[in-house]
Amino acid sequence: MQPAIPENCNTRHFFIRILQAGLSFLLVTLIIFFAYRTVFLKLFAPDTRSADGLLILLYGMRVDAALVAIELLILAFLFVLSRWLRFRVLIAAMAALTLLHGTVAVANLLFFGERGQHFWEMLLANITRPDEIFIAVRPFLKLNMGATLFGILFLLFYAGAVRWRLGKVPPAGIDLWKPRHRIFRSGLLIFLLFLANLDPAAFQERKYWRLGWIPLPTSSQFFMRFDSYQQNQAVVNPLHDFIRFYIPATLAGFQGEKDLVLSSDEALALSQTLLGAPPGNRPYPLARPIPPGPQLGLKNVIVIQVEGLSGAIIHYQENGQPVTPFLNRISRQGLHFTNIMQSFNATDGAVLATVTSFHKAFFNKNWEYFLPVEVNGYFSSLPHILGGSDYHHLGIHGFENRREDFSAFLLNQGFEAIDLADFEDRLGAEIDDKEVRNALGLFDGVLLQQTAEIIGDLEADFTAHIITASTHSPWVIPESAPRPFANKGFNVFHYLDQSIARLVESLQASSPRFEETLFVIVADHTSILTGGKLLDRLRVPVIFYSPKLVEFPGKDAIDTGILGSQVDILPTILQLLDNDYQYPGMGTSLLGQHLPRPGVISSSRYESYYLKDDFAFHYSPYRRTAEKMRLLQRSRDDVLNQDITGSYPELFEQMKKEYFALYETSSGLVKEKRIMPMQ
Repeated sequence: MQPAIPENCNTRHFFIRILQAGLSFLLVTLIIFFAYRTVFLKLFAPDTRSADGLLILLYGMRVDAALVAIELLILAFLFVLSRWLRFRVLIAAMAALTLLHGTVAVANLLFFGERGQHFWEMLLANITRPDEIFIAVRPFLKLNMGATLFGILFLLFYAGAVRWRLGKVPPAGIDLWKPRHRIFRSGLLIFLLFLANLDPAAFQERKYWRLGWIPLPTSSQFFMRFDSYQQNQAVVNPLHDFIRFYIPATLAGFQGEKDLVLSSDEALALSQTLLGAPPGNRPYPLARPIPPGPQLGLKNVIVIQVEGLSGAIIHYQENGQPVTPFLNRISRQGLHFTNIMQSFNATDGAVLATVTSFHKAFFNKNWEYFLPVEVNGYFSSLPHILGGSDYHHLGIHGFENRREDFSAFLLNQGFEAIDLADFEDRLGAEIDDKEVRNALGLFDGVLLQQTAEIIGDLEADFTAHIITASTHSPWVIPESAPRPFANKGFNVFHYLDQSIARLVESLQASSPRFEETLFVIVADHTSILTGGKLLDRLRVPVIFYSPKLVEFPGKDAIDTGILGSQVDILPTILQLLDNDYQYPGMGTSLLGQHLPRPGVISSSRYESYYLKDDFAFHYSPYRRTAEKMRLLQRSRDDVLNQDITGSYPELFEQMKKEYFALYETSSGLVKEKRIMPMQ
């Protein structure tokens, strides 16, 4: 028998008290995290302008409100499921959650100050190793015995105060199932709490609305609009990201981790050997110097990451006419590496690998996008390695789909993000011209011409990472663009080729830094193929071009057929620049032929290949145990789909160890933020 509402407390009064309790809970939560962000900015981003600080606090409050909505949604669902809404239980739950909020806020400030990462990133990195969590926390407890004792006493005091308060709350309860209108109203409340977790976002092509936006679950990534990494991290509500992203990703996503064959220490040691990094489990264990390069006088870098440009498209001719004549020309004049594999078969993973030099070490059938641990990561990007005092760093894209995710990622890696919203401001009413954009976003010609104008106005040295979008189905280009081929896809890549040519020509005519600029052309992944072999759908072009490279006599001695992947692009760029750099990533320079070279990892949501010498290790985590791991024969042109594990058992074991060592090291260092010190 459940306790009923006391006679002197009618139903309406009961629900008013519940509403008051919920609003008080929301207010206290906002105050806790307002104080948290204020201290966070003071400690980690003291130079934040007042206007930016106010925006960070306001954006953060939106995420805090979403957290409260999630927590109340869970409580409401449990009450409906159990039938009875008991005021005393509700107050106790809210008091416990308030304590959790305060504890998380304090713990995250301490942890971020010590390690430059959020505490839940360490927690999930070691969730299956509680002894590692204890080892990580024990030094703090020893060094801060006074604070630890104070915390324990506060917990006891808080528990006593809550118990005293609950003693004054009548043991009232209400049946949520009867009369029927109560369960209907409860369902309506649950629905409203669900709506409180949605925010409008720019429409995606497959879900086009005339309103120009679609509702998506609230995410801190929507509000990471600041140039400073620390400022973007202040927006985050640690508990919201933990509940909203990290727990689901850990439970459902990191499928490959259950098959790991090495401990983290063994994996790191083997990875250091494969990558040529000094041994030892240091704070940043992959950091190593980049060997001196050819000293060409290059200072500026423009990376153009082309949507869907397969390696086979370069130098391909249809009826005697080249599809990409400009890229063909600069590939001959510069360095064209012809045996580079896509690191991941979706744009997010490929951009991650190219920008950060780390693999997307993740398997999930339903997730190809950035993970929060990737968006919020502090990686070895060009801006972080080169620094911001002497450089201006631009991250440029003009597409509609998931604009906020890419901008947040680029901002956190030290770029000034320039996206479709910025181009709308630059172009004004012209943005709606059919010659300027389509459903995907800005046409590549407009994007690259606008980029040329932006770069031409810079007064400092610069880097730019440009992500194009037009070379994607449905293969639409401006009406005025030439169409020399019957194949729509070839016409789009021809248009892209001419757009890149105009960018280079514009900078050559207007920029005094053109001679000191390195152009890097790389795809995100393959799309249109001219052959049906496995390596055709893995191989992407990588072209390094500069007038100084054209004149470099030593380029003919470089093996441009060397096996590599997108993680190797960043160290190659660093070696082509003049200064000495410390590089802490998972790649090796394509110029450093004498260095140790690991095999190449190329993955998708479903499977992964590890290519080395004449063999390929194939890993498919969703297959039956007997078919998960295979050793295959590889030639330059293809991988034969025939398991030869039985013929080479020792080689199979070695390839398996190397693959999982690199996978575990990449995944672990990303989650633990042990890549490079925060600037």
